[in-house]
Amino acid sequence: MSGIINIIPEGGKMGDIGKGLKNIMEKIAYHIPGYAGYQKREKRRETDHLYRMYLVEKLREAKIDFDEVANAITDKGNLDLLKPVDRIYKKLEKTIDNVRFADHGYKPFFDVVSIDFPELEKLYNFDLSLNENIKTLKEKVDIIAKAIDSDTLLPLLEGLMKFIDELNKKLVRREDIITTIIGGKENG
Repeated sequence: MSGIINIIPEGGKMGDIGKGLKNIMEKIAYHIPGYAGYQKREKRRETDHLYRMYLVEKLREAKIDFDEVANAITDKGNLDLLKPVDRIYKKLEKTIDNVRFADHGYKPFFDVVSIDFPELEKLYNFDLSLNENIKTLKEKVDIIAKAIDSDTLLPLLEGLMKFIDELNKKLVRREDIITTIIGGKENG
């Protein structure tokens, strides 16, 4: 049996072929210089992308809820509120796009071979806080939905606009964090 690679782990079954292949690929990759670092960068890139797509989905859900609010406002004939509703709609679209297309701006971050854990932790904590902000956004839309017939609707809409503006500023700060990390690595 010389020259034949056994891809079934010892004592394993035929169903373990996938695990065996994975183990072989890991052993081969171990011997390719730089591959392990490349693989880690690719996993970070993929994880970042998946998380951002999760955030985009949550933002889209909030936008769908807001679309229902906008329709209710229109159905009530409250034409004075159409301008703020339109502005909120555009701001939500911009926020969704900022999150969705962020990977092009963040790609250099993942090309850095060595990122210290505290720096990564800072970014991940920041990203988790974005999720909390999106939950708050959804809660604000829910409050507006319940206030359709109230006199507080305009101030609530204005508050939502300000909140979305702050969320967009926060997304810019995320980019600044990454730029700072990259700059520190390039200068260090």
